[in-house]
Amino acid sequence: MTIAESNEELVERVPFETYTEGNVDAIDELVSEEHVLHDPMSSEPIRGREGLKDHVESLREAAPDLSGTSRRRSST
Repeated sequence: MTIAESNEELVERVPFETYTEGNVDAIDELVSEEHVLHDPMSSEPIRGREGLKDHVESLREAAPDLSGTSRRRSST
């Protein structure tokens, strides 16, 4: 697997596994502690793994039927 393919897989795994599947534990494996998310719906940037976990959990609580697709998963 090339670096580009590896990066593409990572970019797809983060939102699919966390937001769609609700697996916030995957954040520890997939996201740097220095991660910063600039969400236009948040008044402040979302920082670090714990901040992202809280963000995902609150979105999933507000929209429990939240779902998305992954090109990689849907093509297999």
